[in-house]
Amino acid sequence: MNDNRQYPDVQRFAAKLGIPPEKLIRVFEIERDFHIRILREDDADKRKEMYREVYESVHRIYGTLPAAAGTLNPKDRIVRIFRKELSGKSILEVGCGNGLFLQSVARLLPHGELVGLDISAPVLPSDGEGIRFVRADVIDFTVPKKFDVVFSEHVIEHIAPGDLPAHLNSVTNALAEGGVLIVCAPNGNFGPSDVTRILDRSHSGKTAAMGTHLHEPTHRDLMETLKNYGFNSFRTIFPFMKVRNYLGFMRFNAGMAAFVERNRALMGFLRAIRYKGECIARFDTVLICRRG
Repeated sequence: MNDNRQYPDVQRFAAKLGIPPEKLIRVFEIERDFHIRILREDDADKRKEMYREVYESVHRIYGTLPAAAGTLNPKDRIVRIFRKELSGKSILEVGCGNGLFLQSVARLLPHGELVGLDISAPVLPSDGEGIRFVRADVIDFTVPKKFDVVFSEHVIEHIAPGDLPAHLNSVTNALAEGGVLIVCAPNGNFGPSDVTRILDRSHSGKTAAMGTHLHEPTHRDLMETLKNYGFNSFRTIFPFMKVRNYLGFMRFNAGMAAFVERNRALMGFLRAIRYKGECIARFDTVLICRRG
């Protein structure tokens, strides 16, 4: 097999992550098969087993990933961006992974109760620093109290359309009336953002995600979905990833982002701004909204 021909960007992507190319190829093959099968599966219990299998398989292949350079918590920047929504609040993080986001909140901000929820036992940390971590299904879950904020970063794109109603009902029920939902997801206009990048790292939207990202929503997509669950007052942050760490205090009506997404000429211009073949004017889908 000619990896460079079949997977043209695997070498560059592997070098960036510090992961051997053969591991990325194996992960892509597993995730692509999962992607196809789960979108065809009508049985919720079978889908639940498929999620478990794919993430356990991928974790075994990756093992312990290389540590990021430096000693800073990589979530400190995003906590500072959402300081005004998070400060002094009780927070539930859905899909907390290794817990770094809540650990950063605990260190940087005044806060209420902090709870992290995730199904992935291999990475779920132990309780500590005033944080409680709960192993639970992120699709269908209940919590004993209502939270001021539910934070969801790079979770919703992993959920099959058939499981989205259960997930969003669970999120809605976990929020106090008037509570804030913060959702961060990759934007399909600048995809793919999963392991499919071994095929295309341009972030130009010309290749659809084929791995565990089952849908990479735009602002418009996600707003229309969340309206059906009683959310309103949609805002977003400064969009461009390269500079938003310095302008994170700014908030905009999310309809402005949806307008940009619908403008073909403007989107074409943004996707054409590239460095070393990769779009540098891309932005994620980020929504801040209220329940009720």
